[in-house]
Amino acid sequence: MKKTAPSPDTSVAAETCLVRCFHPLEINRVRKHLKADGVHLAAAADRFKALGNVKRLTILQALRVTELCVCDIAHLLGLSVAATSQQLRQLRSQGWVVTRSDGKMVYCQLSKTAPLRDLDAVLQLLDSTHVSAPHPVPDTELGDADA
Repeated sequence: MKKTAPSPDTSVAAETCLVRCFHPLEINRVRKHLKADGVHLAAAADRFKALGNVKRLTILQALRVTELCVCDIAHLLGLSVAATSQQLRQLRSQGWVVTRSDGKMVYCQLSKTAPLRDLDAVLQLLDSTHVSAPHPVPDTELGDADA
């Protein structure tokens, strides 16, 4: 019985090669590139760790709309002020958020430095893959606190 090579299945992406081999020239070229980028990759991994949490991403999305005090962010997330402060601490340590004090209030806003460009890139990527970002809840759905 004659064996034939399996026909490529274009509907499913292969996760492994069907033949064990490697391309030494390509491997060496890539290794040189990775060595040069090693420090930058480690810094990027640390920075993007903060985005691995839905609550922190929600905070960043909310702060894209407006500056908010810690209490407002806690209410928005449905968390305690202490738990919200912990999330904000991680975002601040990675340069995503800055705070300012006004009397007894602490307000948060997005940093205007490099991480903001990173966030924009991530959100554009999500938009391009048709993953829906959370939409702000209209004030009418939140209820009126003064009522």
